[in-house]
Amino acid sequence: MLSPGKRLVILTARGDYGYDAGGRLAAMNLVEQGLNVPLAYLGLHASDAIAIEYDEFADERLASSIATAENNVDRLVEKLLAGCRQESVFASA
Repeated sequence: MLSPGKRLVILTARGDYGYDAGGRLAAMNLVEQGLNVPLAYLGLHASDAIAIEYDEFADERLASSIATAENNVDRLVEKLLAGCRQESVFASA
């Protein structure tokens, strides 16, 4: 079992689009569930997923998706670092 507080970050690239919750292909998003379900048995319950979509199209939709994913990664890093700093403050108090 993993120690508490561990977090899984899933970064993927998808040829198509619409795999997020509520999307047209959400039921076919087996990558994230395929990682989340077995890793939960090891004690890893927290996860974040960021994906680049439209790989197969190689047009402005792909470029936009890459830019969005990069922004999402930046925001996730900030969020995770803020959580680490907050934990550090509580640990030293």
